[in-house]
Amino acid sequence: MHNNVLLTAPIHICNILLYSAELFAITSHVAYTKNYYMLSLLAWCVYYTSLLYWSYPISNGVSKKIDTTCSILLLVEGTRIGYKYKLWILSLVLQLSMHYWNCKQYHTKITQTTKSLCTGSLWSYLFSNGYTIPNTNEREQIYWHGTIIHMLFCHIIPNLIACHILTNQ
Repeated sequence: MHNNVLLTAPIHICNILLYSAELFAITSHVAYTKNYYMLSLLAWCVYYTSLLYWSYPISNGVSKKIDTTCSILLLVEGTRIGYKYKLWILSLVLQLSMHYWNCKQYHTKITQTTKSLCTGSLWSYLFSNGYTIPNTNEREQIYWHGTIIHMLFCHIIPNLIACHILTNQ
């Protein structure tokens, strides 16, 4: 169970994000081969800052702030290059929307003590505003759901779409 209040989630759950962070290194390589050097550099920075942050994810730590800053710069540079592709715009809107929504849901279920309780099911995570009690299976499931949604919408989908657009130019 998770007893460290400084951490975003238990380390054993966050460690799966270390694997999906590898996609930023691949995107960096593809961007470099297509002569998008700034995009390549920023993707490489996000790769390293993600490894740094997700290996020991302190909620308001310096590594999170650096990772967030590099991610925003990467999004701006990616949009500068990919703005003319509908697929990129769709990916960007989806990524930002899901990131905001996931943070809001995660915050509600982890930090806000409300009168209603949330079960650990995915359906409950997606559509309930209930709180989960610390050190329960429901809380553990909330950590898993939030981490997997972050991995899918902030790591996997944007990198796959970026590589697709870059290789088809």
